[in-house]
Amino acid sequence: MPGPVCRIDFDTAGTERVTVERSPDAQRYEEVAALTALRPGGVRGPVLLSDPVRARALRITAESPNQ
Repeated sequence: MPGPVCRIDFDTAGTERVTVERSPDAQRYEEVAALTALRPGGVRGPVLLSDPVRARALRITAESPNQ
């Protein structure tokens, strides 16, 4: 199994929300962290997770209306 993820690096503009989900089988995912923009300009990377996430499969989604 891969090591835990505690930092997410990304470069997007105006990201309103970053969601981290994990899955034991890459079929069923559960949300383990969600970060929402608190300031104009959105969520900026890098993001440090309060609790490291360890899973066989990990899905990270950055949502932005400014695509």
